[in-house]
Amino acid sequence: MRTNNTFPLVSCLCLASALSLGSPLAANAQLSRTETQILRTTTGFLNTGGYFFTNSSAALGSPKFFRSGGFYAKPKHYGAFSLTGGLESISASDHFFPFTGGNEFSLTGPSARLSANLAGGRIRPYVTAGLYAGRVRSVNLNFDRTQFTPGGSIGVIIPLGNYFSLQASYRVSQKINGVNTDGFGIDVKLF
Repeated sequence: MRTNNTFPLVSCLCLASALSLGSPLAANAQLSRTETQILRTTTGFLNTGGYFFTNSSAALGSPKFFRSGGFYAKPKHYGAFSLTGGLESISASDHFFPFTGGNEFSLTGPSARLSANLAGGRIRPYVTAGLYAGRVRSVNLNFDRTQFTPGGSIGVIIPLGNYFSLQASYRVSQKINGVNTDGFGIDVKLF
């Protein structure tokens, strides 16, 4: 039986609006570039959001709690674009992090990111591509499979004040054990 649970999206949007209105981190304190980079790296995987599969998959259901993060090198600038590479990890599951169990989809592996440097623009579009260890666990179909899969995403990052941003993306990847994992992700990021 498929349920239409919109809790991940609602919780993400409520968190984003609460954080943009004011928080202890958004006080007048300014962090150095090094401190900001350290905080981005250590908190990059601690975010929350929702993931919505575009294929009505009986194997996983929809929607899921979603988090994404990456350890990227310092970008090289080429005119209006920036190119960087590193390790990317995304996860969409039935349970809020750090709880596990239920249906789950995850990708972890090396990727490259091309971003646009828009002068005066707050919205930063980007494209990623990589080769990932993709994992699909389905309680409904009783399997847990991991395999290498190419994938990529296209999205935007919208800053919400000094320390928070909203990221929205559409992700595609090769089927894993016959399961289509393509879908939309939206999450709130610290830094």
